[in-house]
Amino acid sequence: GKTRDEVIGHKLEEFAPQDVYEQLIPKIEEMKLELKPIYFELFNTIGGTERTFLAAINPNISIEGNFLGFVYVALDITKQKRDEEALKASENKFRLLTESAQDGIFITDGSDRISYWNNAAQRIFGFLEEEVYGLDMFDIITDKSISEEYHESYKEFKDAGYSPMIGKTFESI
Repeated sequence: GKTRDEVIGHKLEEFAPQDVYEQLIPKIEEMKLELKPIYFELFNTIGGTERTFLAAINPNISIEGNFLGFVYVALDITKQKRDEEALKASENKFRLLTESAQDGIFITDGSDRISYWNNAAQRIFGFLEEEVYGLDMFDIITDKSISEEYHESYKEFKDAGYSPMIGKTFESI
């Protein structure tokens, strides 16, 4: 970063690295033309490491509507970008694993509503993911006659970490 004294009153080209300057100039011209804030990602190498910034250039306009200058703000979002990429990679691995599984796999939200349903679950239960998405899992995977019993047992399991229903096999027809 630069100190206040190194920036205020100086021209952009006097303190901005060349690669940053080249990215900023077209954005500044766009902001001057439209006289509205411009938001964009900016890339810079600092200490040999590629960094990503979320940048904003806001025009400073007089009461008469004349362009006086601009305010430039940049926030380093490198870590967020790396985290996003890692999450995407993890999601892709998860999808590859669950979509190739022969076992039915589904995920529910905190209200026991289905938020993910793999191909094997589709084959086993006979419903497409879009048909079950958002539905209560017990209405799909259990017979109506024991659905309430499963609800109670599952609530007990979530509250206490144990249920007499765990480990038992039931056939639903």
